[in-house]
Amino acid sequence: MKKRTIFFYQSQELNSLFEEAGNNAKVMCIPIDYAKKEHVVMFCNGHGNILRKPFSIKNSPKGIEYLTQQVLSSRSIKEARADYKAGRVKSREEVFGN
Repeated sequence: MKKRTIFFYQSQELNSLFEEAGNNAKVMCIPIDYAKKEHVVMFCNGHGNILRKPFSIKNSPKGIEYLTQQVLSSRSIKEARADYKAGRVKSREEVFGN
């Protein structure tokens, strides 16, 4: 039987990010469950280990500001800025219809 994968459209850019990190534990992933009024967010590493339990953010500029503050507070600002300048901060969204 032929081996199948569920990752048909895997992002090559994200694959290279994980390869560059050298260790999946060094990658912070921020899965977001999008909704109309309020989104649910959590932080995990590249292995899927939860770094911060799910929390809600509003679908507004203040919600984005809050999320940004939470990301920065979970890492040193120096590290976060260095990662951003080096192009290691990536955003990927997957849209599902209701």
